[in-house]
Amino acid sequence: MTKSDHVEKNPLSSSQAAIQIGRKMQQIAEQAHHWKAMAEQVANPSIMAIGKWARQPSIAQARNIAANAQASMPAIAPIMTAYKESLARINIGRLQSLGVLHPELGDCIAQLGKLASAHKTLLESQTKAGRPLPDFVLPGATRELYLSAAILESISEQNGPPDQIQQVHDRVDGSDETEALKLLRTVAPDLCKAYLGAKHALGSSSPDKARHMLTSLREVWNHLLRRLAPSDDVLAWIQRTTHKKQGLIHNDKPTRRAQGLYICRGFECSPLREFVLLDISSLTKMIDLLNRLHEPDPSINDTELHAVMAKSDSALGFILKLVDYQERPV
Repeated sequence: MTKSDHVEKNPLSSSQAAIQIGRKMQQIAEQAHHWKAMAEQVANPSIMAIGKWARQPSIAQARNIAANAQASMPAIAPIMTAYKESLARINIGRLQSLGVLHPELGDCIAQLGKLASAHKTLLESQTKAGRPLPDFVLPGATRELYLSAAILESISEQNGPPDQIQQVHDRVDGSDETEALKLLRTVAPDLCKAYLGAKHALGSSSPDKARHMLTSLREVWNHLLRRLAPSDDVLAWIQRTTHKKQGLIHNDKPTRRAQGLYICRGFECSPLREFVLLDISSLTKMIDLLNRLHEPDPSINDTELHAVMAKSDSALGFILKLVDYQERPV
């Protein structure tokens, strides 16, 4: 993209651009404080569970809540520790300098804060619920939060080995039979070739591997979401189930929010639906951001590629497990 092309596509005056960049920089600084506060609040959800448990009027319900919270703690605790450590390593100064060139980075940073808030709400909802979610949901959601932070950590570091993001068994497996790929084969086998192409590009020495990997990932996710939430089916579902159409239909087509709600339609837990919406949005924004960050330069830090691939693998497995669970016979 030439300088003139950039000016044509962004017809803002220099003063307007400066104001926008200033707002993004303030957003980055504010978000850094929010990260720390959220990490402290969700790092030990067992304390939160005990407090709610003690106030339950029903002994049976209290026991259920305590059992649900205790069962999820061993799986969640190490991932939350890694999440806090990842936040501590994020180089805010580096993000601020990148934000001057790429103001949309602020949107990705804000997305992490929203995801952290949704994660906290999801955990709290399970300390109140008499009917727990499937046992893979809370650890899976916590892993999604951590890996979102790991992408920003990788972007904020100019150099660093990919194994920085491999603390919670999130090594990128390039084989054809990962759990996520097995699930993808059952839902959309025709998308496996493009997804495997992205994974194999990550392990190659091709100078064009970044473009190949990121373009393939974006293509898979676009097609997959349409496959899991066909427009006609989503529109019919909206008409049947909700009176609140705002934000769900645009130009007679379902929005990304409507797609996410439809994908989780079998779960009564609204905090889970909100988390999944934000998780999908977070991943696709990160893929688009990395594409823009590296458009002028074909070289890319392998740490960033490993981070986004680990996140994509995890999100693919998490969402397809949710879909598979809803489709099982009662």
